[in-house]
Amino acid sequence: MNSPPLPAPQTLRTLADAAGSLLVRIEGDAGAEVTGASFDSRTASSGELFFCVRGDTTDGHLFAQEVVDKGVVALCVERVVETTPAVPQILVTNARLAMPAMSQRAFGDPADGLVLAAVTGTNGKTTTAFIVDSILRADGRKTGLIGTIETRIGDNARPGVRTTPESLDLQRLLWEMRAQGVQAVTMEVTSHALAFHRVDGLHFASAAFTNLTQDHLDFHRDMEDYFATKAELFRPERVDKGAVNIDDSYGRKLYEAASVPMVPFGMSDDAEVRSVDVTTGAGGSR
Repeated sequence: MNSPPLPAPQTLRTLADAAGSLLVRIEGDAGAEVTGASFDSRTASSGELFFCVRGDTTDGHLFAQEVVDKGVVALCVERVVETTPAVPQILVTNARLAMPAMSQRAFGDPADGLVLAAVTGTNGKTTTAFIVDSILRADGRKTGLIGTIETRIGDNARPGVRTTPESLDLQRLLWEMRAQGVQAVTMEVTSHALAFHRVDGLHFASAAFTNLTQDHLDFHRDMEDYFATKAELFRPERVDKGAVNIDDSYGRKLYEAASVPMVPFGMSDDAEVRSVDVTTGAGGSR
């Protein structure tokens, strides 16, 4: 399936400038226009800019000729590659790092005007995201939801592909949401998303931290590395304020070290928002 087009054609110069200090130079016609963008050779199509992103198992540069054969008209690369016919190339120091800002520019900064709420943690992200979405709906807002189970635009749902989409897909999705009148978006943000810069350039009104348990240690070196990656979300350049579960040891550590205002929640006596008179049983909890 081909990628949907950009809202409007963009010149390579316009997109390249968004890369900022990551931009090395443009090889070829800087005024060339692209009508779409992709990073997956399987979905690349005519008229697009293709990001040659290096991954853990493969390298997007290896697919340059394949995507040019499909009609891709320009490449974003970390090293100049030869193709037939030759196409313009935006040379950057890191294509994965450049992709969020360039995608944001390509889709006209789609998060502008949206209220963004993030949920991170090992367990409970999906449940928490659905609860936050329901609160925003009860407030009368048209909402968007991005997470593990599904992506939802208003009342229209589609299966989730990955918990937090790649930056290009995420910017495209936010543009689609804004075009359909969405006002607030709740998003599950994984440690992979933070490590791979998928949410770079987004600023969240609020973010919640549920807990941290042993998971994804095939990706992170250890629990401290896992925690440090999660904690990256709670920085002033990313979020205005946070809510954190201080019953969790890592949650308390985050609360004590955070550089943004944090609301502590849980069952602890010093939690600002806490559960009282809790009853649990086989039929659920109250």
